[in-house]
Amino acid sequence: MSRAVAEEAAHRLIILGSDESTDEYQQECRHWCQQDPEHEEAWRRAINLQHKMGLLPGWLVKDALQRPPVSGLEQSGVEQPERRHHLTALIGLIMAGPAAYLALSPDARQVGLGQWHHLTADYHTRAGEQQQVELSDGSTVSLNTSTSVSIHYSAEQRLIVLHQGEIEVITAKDIQQRPLSVRTAHGLMTALGTRFMVRLIPGEGQTTLAVQEGAVAVSLATEHQSTSARVTHAGQYTRFDHQVIAEPQKGSAGLEQWRQGMLVAQDMPLGQLIEELSRYRSGWLRCDPDVAQLKLSGVFRLDNTDQILNSLSLSLPVTVVYRTPYWVSVKSI
Repeated sequence: MSRAVAEEAAHRLIILGSDESTDEYQQECRHWCQQDPEHEEAWRRAINLQHKMGLLPGWLVKDALQRPPVSGLEQSGVEQPERRHHLTALIGLIMAGPAAYLALSPDARQVGLGQWHHLTADYHTRAGEQQQVELSDGSTVSLNTSTSVSIHYSAEQRLIVLHQGEIEVITAKDIQQRPLSVRTAHGLMTALGTRFMVRLIPGEGQTTLAVQEGAVAVSLATEHQSTSARVTHAGQYTRFDHQVIAEPQKGSAGLEQWRQGMLVAQDMPLGQLIEELSRYRSGWLRCDPDVAQLKLSGVFRLDNTDQILNSLSLSLPVTVVYRTPYWVSVKSI
């Protein structure tokens, strides 16, 4: 692979991860990827390797490349070579190819594919955005923040592919009597006249299903001995990965909260809360490990994540540091 193509892929990844990304630019990136197989391969490598190597978020890399030195370093005359380190590393690993890809864990590979599909999906939402889509048969799919789906309807099936994020599906009767299913990386969920919600978040390693009406039959994406389809009924939820479908439990696992614009925390670790909030805002939101296990409870409105962050210090010994509106850390006092 040429360095020019690797650099272009890295640059586009940076822009797409920044607050400057627009729908028009995403469309331009799709066109670039489709122009040449080398472009598509470079992009696949970029998103996978960025996740595996723990490189800084794209918006932060771009900001670091453009921003002048901070005052302390500027006065001391100390250079900041790390500014370009992450971008240089990303370019080099993109060019390295399969050897670097083989170093990825299965979960990391799946995260990278999810990011790839998020760009090329039929419908997708950005951080903090929600969308409702009416399908050709009258069924509706509601997308939560940072969610992407592809729709595959044919004479034999109605298939919704959830690449990442959270959706609510309300099925409509089909005059052709085609089954309606939702597929994730972990398995297939077939609706039995129903309303249900599905969650697939990169890094969690599992799919969560909650059924509000009717029932949903779950089968794994790969055949596994002693495993067969399991039905989850209204008022129940289940979780499953590549190998196991958990026994359905009463409740919704909190999946309905986003439809109400709420996040309910009950003895939730602070690190988990911050991880969830990061899906609803652009940029980089981080919780220091020193305070990540602090517990808190409350009901939070998701339309103002800054208000949630600023309220943390009222109940926990933490402070919220804003280096920029898009670079926020929660630290111990």
